[in-house]
Amino acid sequence: MAISLYDISVSTYLQVLGGLAGVLEKGAEYAGKNDLDLVEIVQTKLRPDMLPFRFQVVATVHQSLGAIKGIREGLFTPPRLCRTLTTRACRVWSVTLLQN
Repeated sequence: MAISLYDISVSTYLQVLGGLAGVLEKGAEYAGKNDLDLVEIVQTKLRPDMLPFRFQVVATVHQSLGAIKGIREGLFTPPRLCRTLTTRACRVWSVTLLQN
């Protein structure tokens, strides 16, 4: 029985997106209850050499939803976000995509 790349991939990507949505909802709820600034949270870096949290979210969405789109269209490219990041950040992003 033949199975397509789409069939074995999409459910996993959708599960990742659902998990991410759940984590973000819980985080927003926690921030609201504890008077934390969401803008500050999404701009936070866990380490100085990392991109901010918002980029981590965008990367997860792109590598899941973007992968589904890429499977459908036969082409996977860096996200449009790369146009607004520094050249170094785009290089890091592109290398990360190629390694994963």
